[in-house]
Order: sequence, then structure tokens, then C-alpha cells
Amino acid sequence: MRQRCGQAAEVTLAVLVANSSAHDEQNVVTEGRVRSFDEPLHYWIEDVDLNRVEIKPHELIAPYLGKEVKVEGHFSFSRETGRLLQVENVSPVNP
Repeated sequence: MRQRCGQAAEVTLAVLVANSSAHDEQNVVTEGRVRSFDEPLHYWIEDVDLNRVEIKPHELIAPYLGKEVKVEGHFSFSRETGRLLQVENVSPVNP
């Protein structure tokens, strides 16, 4: 794990999934492919091993559906609701 700009830690999706509690309520940067499901509408990013983290807000992530992105935001974890990243910045990995 590498600190970025003194605030957000660069963390792989595999690490976020395996150690969700350790990163709860932290600012993180991670990468993955944007996916979605319609009923109910939600978005997530996943890696090749299908490690997944839900992404909100929808309007920020929706334009990148199907693309590889780097995201920065606030990560939270709950056994009831799962893993969530409240995204502040999104950028394509290979524009």
C-alpha cells in the first residue's frame, strides 16, 4: 500500500476485498472495470479475479461503463451493506 498525496492510499481491489475492515473509512485509489446492474440500479468496479466494490454516485461513474478506470474516493465497509466507494475522481486507465 502506497500513500498518495498524503491522503489516499493506493490499494488493489483484491486487497480491498480481502481486508475490507482494515480500509474502512479510508480514502483510497484503486483501478478496475466499471460494470452495472439495472434492478436495482447499481455500479461497481471489478478486476480480472472478480473482486468487486460498489461505486457511487452513479452519475459520476455511469459514463465509464465497460471501461477500465482509476478511481479515488472514500471507502466504507459494513457486513450488512458490503463494500462501497464514494468516488470523488474518475479517470480512464487507457483513454
